Amino acid sequence: STNVGGIPEVLPSPEMVLLADPNVDSLVAQLKVAIQRIRKEQSSTNINHRRQHEFHGRVSEMYSWERVADETIQLYDDIMQNDINNKKLWNRLQRYNSVGSIIGLFVCFLIITLEFWLLFVEWW
Repeated sequence: STNVGGIPEVLPSPEMVLLADPNVDSLVAQLKVAIQRIRKEQSSTNINHRRQHEFHGRVSEMYSWERVADETIQLYDDIMQNDINNKKLWNRLQRYNSVGSIIGLFVCFLIITLEFWLLFVEWW
């Protein structure tokens, strides 16, 4: 596989995968290494079957539906927590103020006015 864009983080350990730079020479070199590994392992059949079984177990554990579900839930929890933090008035005012010195202050004043108006309407 190519060594770009988060690929190394999601692939199994280095003995199971060869990473190549995204250019022809590197891809050809890693492909040659992979072919040599396969030829070497085919000469010792007993070790090859045991290793294949071990690799299958490791990959099955890494990519199980339970793990995918757990990681998806964690991702959504992180997004929701980040969303809650972004909705806090102070965080919003800081973002609005970063738009520019004059327009940022105007928008902050407008948002504070609207926040007080909403508090009043909810109270009333």
